[in-house]
Amino acid sequence: MNTIEPQNPTRPINTLQRQIGLCRRIQLILAGVLLVITVAFYAIGYRPMTARLSILETKIAASRSDLKMAQQKALHLPDLTRQVEKLQVKVERNGKKMPRSPDLGQFMRDVTQISQQVALRDFKLQPMPSRRQELFYELPIIMQFRGDFPNASLFIRQLEDLQRLTRVRRLSIRSKNLDTGTVDVEVTLNIYFWEG
Repeated sequence: MNTIEPQNPTRPINTLQRQIGLCRRIQLILAGVLLVITVAFYAIGYRPMTARLSILETKIAASRSDLKMAQQKALHLPDLTRQVEKLQVKVERNGKKMPRSPDLGQFMRDVTQISQQVALRDFKLQPMPSRRQELFYELPIIMQFRGDFPNASLFIRQLEDLQRLTRVRRLSIRSKNLDTGTVDVEVTLNIYFWEG
């Protein structure tokens, strides 16, 4: 005969409780993994990219500003060209020349020749870096020499009489010997040219 075993009512409940516990642990593990992935995405991906995006936006804004300024300057370019042409004519009318290049070698030869003609001693010439102005370049030059006062003043007058446009910016004269009238002179002057 077939006997039917009585069913244990607590066994399915225990199995169900174990499955529920297992599902909870799996959910906690998945939640932890999701949290780790979220934190890693923020730390490794989102935050650095946001910072980089901010830097790029700042650079773009600066570039736009630079572009706007350059466009404003470009609007005035035809006016500047006309001003340069007028200045060239004005300089040439005054008998002065402003070359398109520094032509420093020729200027140095001319100045050295004048210094020898007026019998200056210990003549030194030191060009400085050129500086761009709005319409032209200026090249400062420092000259140092020794000689008697009349010859030193003649040298400075002849510098200003050169065909090349020059301007004395600073002049320092120190008496070296009162009996002979010898002076030490330092002259800072600018020469000018159109293009670099």
